[in-house]
Amino acid sequence: MKTFGGTFMKWLDPSATARPAGPRPIYLCACALLLALALAGCGSDSGNDGNNDGSSVTVTISPAAVLITVNQTQLFTTALSGGQGVPIAATNGAVRAANVVTITTTAAHGAVQGQTVRTSGIMDATFNGTFTVTSVPSATTFTFAEVGLDASSGGGTAFNNAVKWFVNDVEGGNSTVGTITTGGLYTAPATLAPTVTATIAANGAVRASNVVTITTSAAHTFAVNQVILIPA
Repeated sequence: MKTFGGTFMKWLDPSATARPAGPRPIYLCACALLLALALAGCGSDSGNDGNNDGSSVTVTISPAAVLITVNQTQLFTTALSGGQGVPIAATNGAVRAANVVTITTTAAHGAVQGQTVRTSGIMDATFNGTFTVTSVPSATTFTFAEVGLDASSGGGTAFNNAVKWFVNDVEGGNSTVGTITTGGLYTAPATLAPTVTATIAANGAVRASNVVTITTSAAHTFAVNQVILIPA
């Protein structure tokens, strides 16, 4: 299993507008979350069976950054290239009949119903693309729906790299950081944690070479990628 960094999300609480008067504190007004996914290659590879184990996998999460309010939903999608693959039989390895395609592989494919698979290199290019598995008749066959003329072809590779979504290193997220479905639909938490403040020390704001360094009068709990507000 390989884990890939992904998208930064920031929550905003539209009701948090009032700020107390007094010294200049730093307010943590939003929480920056890291949305990531783990990629599990399910195709088998014994090392000598001719499979393309695709050691290099490229995963792109879209959108790459987004600003959302509490309790809002956001759909994220992935685009994969490379990865572990299983060869498709050269003869009748891809057969379309009544808008249902049956793929036959030369080794166990490991795909499951509802999983997204990608086919490439099939001689009839109309069979190539990204599809959702509708059934798994056997360890070396699976089907998906595709509208088209009845046809048969073969060759190429089937890739079935399944993804698992994580929010702040929590698979599927939780009520604190928000949840995400296996299909990539993220729901922000209903409420945010209480506002965190820290007081800036005297002469504690220094700008040099377009970088501002803030020194607080006591230890703060801010982390990289968190959004802060320094009121006037």
